[in-house]
Amino acid sequence: MNNRFFNKIFNIKNFTYSWFIFSIIIVIIIALFQVYFEYKKAIKDAITITNNLTTILTKKLENDFDQANNILKLAEDIVKNLSNEKKLNSEEKQEFIASKFNFLINNFKNINVINYLDKDGNIIYSSNPLHNKINLSDRRHFLELKNNKDLMLSFSDVIVSRTTNKNSLSQLLAIRDTKKELIGAISILIDLETINSVLSSIDTGKKGVALLRRSDDTTLISKYPINESEINKQLPSNNDISVRIRAGEKTSSLEYIASTDNEKRVASFIVMDKYPFYVQVALSQEEYLKQWKRNLIIVSILVFLFILSAFLFFLGVRKNYLKEQLSINKQKELMNQILKEKIKYETLLKLSSDAVFVVDIDTSEILEYSHQTQKNLAYNDIEMKTLTIVDIDVDLKNVEEFKEIISNINSEIISLQRVHQRKDGSFYNASITAVKIEIDGKDYIYASTRDITEKIKI
Repeated sequence: MNNRFFNKIFNIKNFTYSWFIFSIIIVIIIALFQVYFEYKKAIKDAITITNNLTTILTKKLENDFDQANNILKLAEDIVKNLSNEKKLNSEEKQEFIASKFNFLINNFKNINVINYLDKDGNIIYSSNPLHNKINLSDRRHFLELKNNKDLMLSFSDVIVSRTTNKNSLSQLLAIRDTKKELIGAISILIDLETINSVLSSIDTGKKGVALLRRSDDTTLISKYPINESEINKQLPSNNDISVRIRAGEKTSSLEYIASTDNEKRVASFIVMDKYPFYVQVALSQEEYLKQWKRNLIIVSILVFLFILSAFLFFLGVRKNYLKEQLSINKQKELMNQILKEKIKYETLLKLSSDAVFVVDIDTSEILEYSHQTQKNLAYNDIEMKTLTIVDIDVDLKNVEEFKEIISNINSEIISLQRVHQRKDGSFYNASITAVKIEIDGKDYIYASTRDITEKIKI
């Protein structure tokens, strides 16, 4: 590794107690930065996972609702064409419609029952035998169609079906005349177990959840793992997700504390375009910070060992430093001890799994770097001593462009993506997190990078 940076810090002539404190602070700062970067990365990875899972579930459920909508339209055609069967009596019409409805059900496994309702909510035809008169005029989803002439499709909350006695979601299609008055409606029943099986098809880990809620009033339709007491319950009006949906957000991700069980989670949600629902997938903090906590323990141990060894080293250096003026040989011994400490400092950088390096702002020269940095770029030790950011960044032509890019970097951590070039001319996408640090009165850029080429391809 390039030694000029460390030589300046560990110059024996300037080595005092303040330098000892300074070196400890630097190590702690680097460790804290690394811990912070890892924490942010854990959340970012969790958001990526929940985004992908939410997209999968949303597409699957939307497809199921699309199929149900197609069945409604086919059932509507069957009812409208019944007038052509003039020779059939009332009982024969019932049997005729039931056979047609059941044919549709047999070809679409997600549907349990198809009903035809008149304008007053009475079930006239059904795929199930009608032993008693059933009226749905008191159901909210029927009243919505009856009271809103512009509405063609409505959904119920979770209901106990009066034809199957099962928890179901009802989807209704209005049949209207030329004046938009309600003539009747086609109703299908989707068994809630069908939706539950879709939500349970993904792995959300320990204490994770996947759910389907209405987007208009946040009523819970289904959730995995299921909690019967939460079905048909709404979120508090100040709930983070509820607030975002009311504000018009169609898709978003966030870290939040659940109002239902007070569990901290990272969640993503997607509001469906054609249907009044949104899908949400969330991972518990215990799950998405599992690896981060392990890394935190390792880093803490390393920092503790470094501080302990540095303290013991300082005691020895301090004792030898007092004798330095009396003996040139003792001075050499002291310098050797300081060199060993420098190596320990460098070793801490090498332990990082990320490509970590320190850059001179004025020249863009890479002053210090971890083993992973050299591994990513594929340069040897001699070549690394003269390497600059301009040499490896594909889009940089000179140092001035480098200064312009980093001009906004201060004590705040920033993230950016660049394309880096290896020694052999190949490229990789680098995700960079950088911050400006001050050492011995001079500003440097501390950066941590990761090769995300494969993630981008995925």
